[in-house]
Amino acid sequence: MKLAGVLAIASVFVFSFTAVADEELSPGYNACMAASGGVTVQMRKCQNDAFIYLDGKLNKIYKQAMLSCNDEGDSKACKNTILKMQRAWIKYKEATVDYLFMALGDGTLTPVVVDDFVNQTTKEQVKKLELMLNR
Repeated sequence: MKLAGVLAIASVFVFSFTAVADEELSPGYNACMAASGGVTVQMRKCQNDAFIYLDGKLNKIYKQAMLSCNDEGDSKACKNTILKMQRAWIKYKEATVDYLFMALGDGTLTPVVVDDFVNQTTKEQVKKLELMLNR
């Protein structure tokens, strides 16, 4: 059953790769994944490179969003709201990672699925924080 679950989850993530092929996780990500030939180690390297890019972008956008609060009427409330959202997102991300490892077991595809989740959710968090800068 665990193998079937991993394969089902993996197919959803593989579909997400192709469904958003025009919107890469990071520059060169799609080409890296295509060149990986489905080899787990190579796929995880692509995912790790994407995470480094996304995490850097997240940190930059977070700082910019916090700075943008200085232009708000109640800058302290603005900063507290962003901090609260960020902390909740971190808890959600960490809990989901724990759940995925528990639910999917220790197969070779599990880390690929987990890495994809982390990268996708990090990219979405960047988009949410960018809302503060684009209003």
